[in-house]
Amino acid sequence: MFHSTSSRKPTNRGLVATVDNIRFARKTKQTKGYEPADYIEISLPNKIAQEARIIKGDRIDILVDEANKRVCIARCNDGGWTLGQYAGATFLKTSYSEFKGCVSVSKEKKHSIIQKYKVTDTGIEFDMPDSLVIK
Repeated sequence: MFHSTSSRKPTNRGLVATVDNIRFARKTKQTKGYEPADYIEISLPNKIAQEARIIKGDRIDILVDEANKRVCIARCNDGGWTLGQYAGATFLKTSYSEFKGCVSVSKEKKHSIIQKYKVTDTGIEFDMPDSLVIK
């Protein structure tokens, strides 16, 4: 059974191009006077978002089924993170700071590409690759 991983307010940071695959990337933010902080950036191609009936401005949550090692990107009304998009971009993006229980990218890999997914009534479901971990 899936459970929610969002427990923080949404943030939108840093957009980069991606291909027709869902991408999770580990990024580092350096703020003057503070220690560098890692955050996770999710890129969701428009093609996949349209299949799941997700659009710019929608809020998403990352649901996890730890027993079956499955992840679901689901639209939500409260909590979660807001999807943003630059003009002319072919993907939606959001990001969040790492926290206990979140889906994260292993420090050795830096990014994770999801090629096999299934759009269901719940959202976009896929098997959790080895490069994704639960914090």
